[in-house]
Amino acid sequence: MKKYDPDTLIEIAVTLYKIVPKGRKEDEGLDEILLDFSRGKTPAKKESAVDFNSLKAEIDQFLEYANEQYYYAPNR
Repeated sequence: MKKYDPDTLIEIAVTLYKIVPKGRKEDEGLDEILLDFSRGKTPAKKESAVDFNSLKAEIDQFLEYANEQYYYAPNR
């Protein structure tokens, strides 16, 4: 990278940024890293609280549907 001039490095960075899918940019906090790169830290990932009762209900429903073989063939 040292062999490139600053304008070429900017062009490379922009091209690489465009290649990264939007979901990955949001998940990894790429925009925050670029906005405050001087810190050198990656932002902490946000953890969401899990409602175990609703999660259990979803898993139970999935298992019930799997036992009924609803996932065996595609829906029409």
